[in-house]
Formats: sequence, C-alpha cells, structure tokens
Amino acid sequence: AQALWGCRTEHLTEDDVPVTRLCFPQPLKRGEQAHFAAEVVHDTDPNDPRGWASVDVDSYGIDAGELRNGLLPVSGLTIRVRFDDDSLPAAVWWYAELNERERHVEPPAGSPRRLKVFGGGVSKTFEKPCQPRESYGIAFNWS
Repeated sequence: AQALWGCRTEHLTEDDVPVTRLCFPQPLKRGEQAHFAAEVVHDTDPNDPRGWASVDVDSYGIDAGELRNGLLPVSGLTIRVRFDDDSLPAAVWWYAELNERERHVEPPAGSPRRLKVFGGGVSKTFEKPCQPRESYGIAFNWS
C-alpha cells in the first residue's frame, strides 16, 4: 500500500497475513475528522477464485458516505477496485459488518449488493456510518 494523501502506511504481519495499517499524523480525538487516500496494488493468486479489498475500522467509526454530484466521494468510506482489462472477475459485490466466511458468499443475481464492473473497475461508497471493530469491503469471484 502507498499513502497518497493525509496518512502514512505501516506494514505488519498478522496471523501470517500481510496487513497495511493507515495511520494519521496524530491520534484522532472523539469528534475530530480526518481525510485520506491510499492505493494498494494486489496480485491475485490464480489458484484462489476469491478475492477482496477490505477496510477494518478501528477508530471511533466513519461517517455516512456522501457523493458530490453522484460521483466524487466527499464524506465517509469509499473503496474502489480497478482490475486488469484482460482479467475481469465473474462477480463483484460489497459487504459490510460480515465475518470472513460470510463476505465470500456471493449474493444472488439481482441483489442490491452486486456491483457492475465499469471501465475495468468498481467502487462502493458506504451510505451508512461504518462502525468500530467491523469490516467493510468489496469481494469478487473469478470463476
């Protein structure tokens, strides 16, 4: 991961899994806000048909998401995933407040949790506040 704006990265290993923690210049106090952007480049394992981009909230929470003009995220949490043009997933969906097993369960066709790949990518702005000690993300299936 690379910090792009308003944060720095800290690379860790938790349970033999590489994790990147985004850190603000100073700890936030209750009621304070921070704005940041980061980029992660991830190579998928061709033997694993599943994947995901996840954010674990470990602060006081994140405000509800808001898009200006329906396009530009100006509040809350937005996750964007860009795929290689020659390797698009078969299905993509968002999840919120689910455990690791549940986030891999593909919702049925027509579910509002399904996302359409457009221009090689997807994005999701979480309209409701994100709660502390919960995970939010985008999952995908290659098969």
